[in-house]
Amino acid sequence: MSARQIAALGIDLRGRNRGQVKTTCPECSHTRHKKLDPCLSVNIDEGVYHCHNCGWAGGTSGGKRDAYSAPPAPRAWTKPDHTPAETVPPSVLDYLAKRGITREVAERNRVGSAVVAIGKDRGKRPTIAFPYFRDGQIVNVKYRTLDKQFRMVWGAELTLYGIDDIRPDQPLIWCEGEPDKLALEVAGYRAAVSVPNGAPSPTAKNYTKHFEYLGTEAERIGAVKRHIIAVDADEPGHVLQGELIRRLGPEKCSLAEWPVGCKDANETLVKLGVEGVRAAIEQARSAPVVGLYDA
Repeated sequence: MSARQIAALGIDLRGRNRGQVKTTCPECSHTRHKKLDPCLSVNIDEGVYHCHNCGWAGGTSGGKRDAYSAPPAPRAWTKPDHTPAETVPPSVLDYLAKRGITREVAERNRVGSAVVAIGKDRGKRPTIAFPYFRDGQIVNVKYRTLDKQFRMVWGAELTLYGIDDIRPDQPLIWCEGEPDKLALEVAGYRAAVSVPNGAPSPTAKNYTKHFEYLGTEAERIGAVKRHIIAVDADEPGHVLQGELIRRLGPEKCSLAEWPVGCKDANETLVKLGVEGVRAAIEQARSAPVVGLYDA
């Protein structure tokens, strides 16, 4: 387990990439009275970690089982029974056009439609289908009704929407929904990804499982030199922003602010056009780094 993979678990390595570190635990520190107490021991060279308060531990050393954790069980992911669209259905095009998303962008991302069981009553409803690809192969699909009910393929792998668009030599923009990723592409930013499962609840006790997909994509994400966090301007979005900064490294992150009256990239595109989206991204400010101050 590399330093990047350890950091992707939400572990603050305090700027180190070698040796041993005592730091806070992403599983329990936020619940403790002494929230800043460094209860997690990390050996970066051996790729292992262990919390002396809650017992959270894991990692591997040289591919062998370490003293803290059993080897991970192999995952048999479900392959989505979905054929990505070659051409976008007219009903979907009409909806996307109202959101400012062009046919070209929709077709490149192979947005389609499907009738699936969705909602609390699991009734069959028409949905917009956003296929998730890795290396050109479909790994999951998010289905979305017009009244914002969502469903992904049960048992399929969770990853970032747009993972194949990551380029190490370009800033990577992070957003909070598939239409936002498409809106950013309309504005000229193809190197953008959406988190698959939205923002975590502000009342959640820990966020480790919520961000498991970061560990899966650690090598690809770790090669990026600059990240622009452009998530929703609401309370859950602020939580997501903070967690992404912590996991990606504040020194590599910039923060985009959407204009007043706009919640996200897609709403900004609808209300203010491409220029509004570009202004927010180009004016992104550096994330605060502990110990550094402006004069």
